[in-house]
Amino acid sequence: WCLSVGGRFAQPALVSFMDSTNHTNVPQATGRPLPLLPAQARLLGRRYQVVRLLEKHLSTESLLATDSVTGDEVVIRSLPMADFSASERLRFEHDVDVLRKLEKPWLTPVWAAGEEADRIYVVRPYVPGTTLRRRLLRSCLTPEEAINIGRCLFSALGEVHAHGVLHRDVRSANVIVGEESPLRTAVLTDFSLGCHLDASG
Repeated sequence: WCLSVGGRFAQPALVSFMDSTNHTNVPQATGRPLPLLPAQARLLGRRYQVVRLLEKHLSTESLLATDSVTGDEVVIRSLPMADFSASERLRFEHDVDVLRKLEKPWLTPVWAAGEEADRIYVVRPYVPGTTLRRRLLRSCLTPEEAINIGRCLFSALGEVHAHGVLHRDVRSANVIVGEESPLRTAVLTDFSLGCHLDASG
């Protein structure tokens, strides 16, 4: 089965479900781009053309890809199915089912989730910008910026808590901000898989 939002897609033969730790939209600052994946691994779910690896943390991968149907840039979070217990899997599916219905300016919605090659993956829209962590490495926030970001995060957490979902991994690496000055908005990313990854270190 495959989850979808607003009739965006439906892929029969794929199991669909939900995103974590350093799940960021931007590559790590290594001074060089991360490598492309092997050609045979570049098409995920018969729909998402992988462009490059954004980040790898333990067994979790974050990929930049293009939706071959809509042309949208997406970020895909991928984790081995073997890493999930039965109860974690149920919680994962519940959270994805809730999050795919939420489209708020301070949250990255879930567009798709599924299974392929013994891995669970979650598809979210690419959010341009940088992580709050990287922004803080450049300079401190002004009081105005701190208040603006705090309002966005409180709104995001209030929304998901009202629907019975906990983030469990709120930190600066999971917050995307723009390049404007002063900062006015922030987007919270990486639900569900963050809970599982915390348990594994």
